[in-house]
Amino acid sequence: MNRVPILMYHIIGNPRSANESRYCCIPDRFAEQMAWIAKARIPVCLDTLIDGLNGKTELPETAVAVTFDDGFSSTFEHAMPVLSDYGISATMFIVADRVGMDNDWMHRRGMPKRSLMDIGQIREMHTANITIGSHTRTHPKLPECMPETMSREISDS
Repeated sequence: MNRVPILMYHIIGNPRSANESRYCCIPDRFAEQMAWIAKARIPVCLDTLIDGLNGKTELPETAVAVTFDDGFSSTFEHAMPVLSDYGISATMFIVADRVGMDNDWMHRRGMPKRSLMDIGQIREMHTANITIGSHTRTHPKLPECMPETMSREISDS
């Protein structure tokens, strides 16, 4: 197998503005999607996916990876209970220097301010079968960064 769908979510919640809506999945819809995945697919974390694609393990034909970007607290509030109910593993990418703060990189571009998970919530997600990964230190637009800044953003996170 060399193709596995990767679902990427950001905010599990209702959009607070029109320009934010593309980043949102309303909680009821997310629950419906996870119910379908639990019946029709075999969720794997990205580490397992990479091992499978590298031939270190066999991936099921119906494998799917569920991921979350940025570490929004709405993921903890709305997604984690659903993932736990269905036993779905997932991967959460955290903006390291913004833990417990907000999405300043988005509201500087006119989108609503939203809280990010604190360290206790991140730890709780990790113990609930969610793999925690890095999503840079401050969420810059990497192609616009100088090489030394890009290196720090990636390696220091």
